[in-house]
Amino acid sequence: MERYIELAAAVLAGGTMAALISAIANRRRNKAQARSVEVRGELAIVDTATSLVETLRAEIERVSDRVKVLEDENRQMRLEMVRMTAEISELRVENLMLARERDSLAAKLDSGDD
Repeated sequence: MERYIELAAAVLAGGTMAALISAIANRRRNKAQARSVEVRGELAIVDTATSLVETLRAEIERVSDRVKVLEDENRQMRLEMVRMTAEISELRVENLMLARERDSLAAKLDSGDD
């Protein structure tokens, strides 16, 4: 009977030792799996951020190009406005000269009719 008790104790001790070793191994494996999940999550965040940066960079370039075009158009319109302002001034002077000439001719007609 003592033999059976020794055998049972050995089996239980061996089983306990095996369970302890298994628990330690499982704990390490679980930590490794958890870290693996964290790393995959971090990589997904990096991929998303990289994609977003590339998208924003392209959008900034597109907007920058559009701003350059609008600045050129604005510059051309300002030059055209200056040219037209000068032309308006010339037309006003010409209009005044024609009005004086008209008044002079009208005065000659009026003095010639008397």
